[in-house]
Amino acid sequence: MNLAVIGTGKLGGAILRGWVRAGLVAPAELTLPDRASGRVLAAELGACVAGSNSETVAGAEVLLLAVKPYQLVSVLTEIREALSPGCIVVSVAAGVPTSALEAALPGRQAVLRVLPNTPAQIGASASALCRGKFATEEQTATVVRLFLALGLCLEVAESQMDAVVGVAASGVAFVYLFLEALTEGGVLMGLSRPAARQLAAQTLIGAGRMALETGQHPMELKDAVTTPAGTTMAGIAVLERAAFRGIVMEAVRTATERSAELGR
Repeated sequence: MNLAVIGTGKLGGAILRGWVRAGLVAPAELTLPDRASGRVLAAELGACVAGSNSETVAGAEVLLLAVKPYQLVSVLTEIREALSPGCIVVSVAAGVPTSALEAALPGRQAVLRVLPNTPAQIGASASALCRGKFATEEQTATVVRLFLALGLCLEVAESQMDAVVGVAASGVAFVYLFLEALTEGGVLMGLSRPAARQLAAQTLIGAGRMALETGQHPMELKDAVTTPAGTTMAGIAVLERAAFRGIVMEAVRTATERSAELGR
């Protein structure tokens, strides 16, 4: 599969590393633009480097667009004449709808939006996608297969994509903040920093896997480790007094609304 990439920053790099790591894309099939970040990533992965953006996409079967939302339309306008009619255009930019992407492209170009998060690099992404009006079942299946290799991938309605940003794309940073706080709590109570960090990180991994693999509601899982007047209940009482759940919900709402603003 010939795959072109425009946008080789943190997210684009994480996705490509994940695909190469999973063996889905051979480095020789990857073409990156001749930019500083593109050259560095190409050298790391063994990918090819083209000159302009138009040269990068020439002959590509799939184009991954990982540029900033405000750059998308100008990039598509630049490359539209060089794109193969059968090329699948995949955008991972927040906030920009498929209709805006289709309007900047010729004919009936297949467009899909995917919102992964940076754990894609290690095959643990939480991704959601929506398809444009010209993307076929076969083309959608190709993109789903690519992102399933990086972790979870769900298809959702386009109207739900901003919420995906709040829960998964921005949400991964919220989890890191909680991980940092949990670690610092362990240090406060006498654990070494490396031990506290490892215990906290593994606790998050284990809790996430329990939720996914058992299918149980988080409340049920919480209640299973909460005994009356016990240590967990004492800690939960502190979180509840601080409106922990409400604060997290507000963070998701604010990130969702910001994603919608970026698309306007």
